[in-house]
Amino acid sequence: MSREAVENLKKNWTHDPCWDLAETEGFEEHREELAEFQRAYEAQFTDMDKQAEELAKRCDIHLDIATLLLLMNRRIRDLEDILYVPGDEEDGGPE
Repeated sequence: MSREAVENLKKNWTHDPCWDLAETEGFEEHREELAEFQRAYEAQFTDMDKQAEELAKRCDIHLDIATLLLLMNRRIRDLEDILYVPGDEEDGGPE
């Protein structure tokens, strides 16, 4: 598989992480890389759970709302990265 195919697989998996990424058929030669990617991705959510608990307590809001706010914030940052054009300072790209 090409590097582009591996990166596309990772990206697609993050949108619906309902299978063991390292066991994806056709990507056997990338098993270690995919397993590490999945571990790192899932670890982010452990951290996010802790952050959501802290935010919910600090703002006196329901845990689900705090989690949603954190997810929305992450998505906004992702979109900023996608839309940012280096050298185009007027758009207020990522800092």
